[in-house]
Amino acid sequence: VGTIYCVVTAVVTLALLMAGMDVLDAIAHALSTVSTGGFSTHADSIAHFDSVAIETVLVVAMLGAGSSVAFAWLLWRRNISETRRAFELQVYLVVVAAASVWIWWLRNDNDISASRGFREALFTVVSVMTTTGHRISDWGSWHPGAATLLLLLVVVGGTAGSVAGGLRWIRVIGMAQFVWRELQRQLHPRSVRTVKVGRSTISEASVDRMHAQMLYVM
Repeated sequence: VGTIYCVVTAVVTLALLMAGMDVLDAIAHALSTVSTGGFSTHADSIAHFDSVAIETVLVVAMLGAGSSVAFAWLLWRRNISETRRAFELQVYLVVVAAASVWIWWLRNDNDISASRGFREALFTVVSVMTTTGHRISDWGSWHPGAATLLLLLVVVGGTAGSVAGGLRWIRVIGMAQFVWRELQRQLHPRSVRTVKVGRSTISEASVDRMHAQMLYVM
């Protein structure tokens, strides 16, 4: 894990240098992005640079930090047999895309261009979902629906096995499957159903742990 962290941090640092940051800013922001710490050398965070290239690098880096290290290892080994992790990653990426489009649509007005609006929406969604905290806009002043969605996303966070915080998407998927199973049992009391994430079955012990974690959060 330490090797992966060092290599990824070095790559992000080089990418930020190529995107236009100076050495100090590149190192500082690479460290705070890969670790999802979100600290910046400037009071207005990434908005200080006003650079599409820098924002693109950070979006990719934050998405990677919010995804599973274990899945990255399986991908490197070309062994994607762990369908549970693959399914969670797919849900994670679909939610990022859907939330970005939804927030962009809610904020679509004449004050900013469509491209600028989507750029701010995508960056903010990724930053919030990965619990990194970089910002290029004051999203607290956005449409109430957009701000509410972002607050929900920060609670869920990234995927299991990532450095992001939050409940993790695999738990949310598992609990949704559990609720669906219980609703089906109301209609078919004698049916035998399991909780699945993708094609992988979750043990009843894991489901019980999910219940406990949800209670702790509540």
